[in-house]
Amino acid sequence: MAPERLSRLQHRILTWLSQKKQRTQGAMAASYPELVQALAHEEADLCHSLANLEAKGLIRLRRTPEGEVEALDLTLEGRQRAALRTLQRGARVLLSWEHGVARLGECLVWFQRIEDSLSICISALIGSSRRVGAIVTSEMSFRAKIAVYSALCHHALRAERLPEDLRQLVARLHWAEQERNTIAHSLWDASEKLPDTIRREKTSSHKGRFTMTAEHFTPEDLEDLKDLFEGIVTDLSYLTAMFIPRLRRRLAWRPLPEVKASPGSDPT
Repeated sequence: MAPERLSRLQHRILTWLSQKKQRTQGAMAASYPELVQALAHEEADLCHSLANLEAKGLIRLRRTPEGEVEALDLTLEGRQRAALRTLQRGARVLLSWEHGVARLGECLVWFQRIEDSLSICISALIGSSRRVGAIVTSEMSFRAKIAVYSALCHHALRAERLPEDLRQLVARLHWAEQERNTIAHSLWDASEKLPDTIRREKTSSHKGRFTMTAEHFTPEDLEDLKDLFEGIVTDLSYLTAMFIPRLRRRLAWRPLPEVKASPGSDPT
C-alpha cells in the first residue's frame, strides 16, 4: 500500500529532523524552539502538522506537564519516509541537471548555426562564394558580423531605413549574442533548493564593488531559448532573400506555404 501523502510543511519537518539527527548522531531529540526557528513558519500550522505526523506514527512528541510540545524525534517509519524523500529529491536534482546541461549544449550549438548563417548571408550580399565569405568573416567578432550584415542590407536595398522585419532581425541577433554570453560566462550547477531547475550564478565587479546574482532555470526554459535561436537561423536566410530577391537562389529561398482555410471556416 502506498504511503499516505504529506504536505510540503510535513516533508520539511521530517527532512529537518533527519538532518538534525545526522548532525548530532542521534544523541538527542530536537527541541521545539529549534524547529520553529529553523522553519520560520506559523506556530499554528506547525502544531497542526506535528499532530498529524504523530498520528501517522512518523514522529514522537515529548510534552511538558502542561501539554505543550518541548521536543520531538523521528520514529523508525519517519526515518524511512525522510530517507525516501531525500532519495526522490536527489533523483529530481540529477534529472534536472542532466536535461538542463543537454539543453545548454543545444543552445550553444544553435548559436554557432546563427553565426554560420550570418556569414553565409554576408557572402551572398557581397557576391562571393561561401568559401570567400568564410575567409572574410573568419576574424570578425559576432557583433562586427551583425554590423556588416546590416550595412550590406542597407546598401542592397538603397534605403536609409531597413524594413521593420529586418530591423527586428538585427535586434534579435544582438539579443542572441547577449544570451550566448550569459550561458558561456556563467557558472551552472544543480540546485538542491529547487530540484526541478538548474542554477545559474554570475559574478561581476563594477567600480570596485563585487556582486553575485543567481537565477534558476528549468530545462523547459532552456528548450524555449534553443527554439528562439533556431528561429533566428531560419529567419536569417528567409528574410534576407525575401527583401533582396537576387539572393533567393543563393540562399535556397522558398516562399512559406499558404495556409488554406478549411471548408466552412471564417477567412478572416
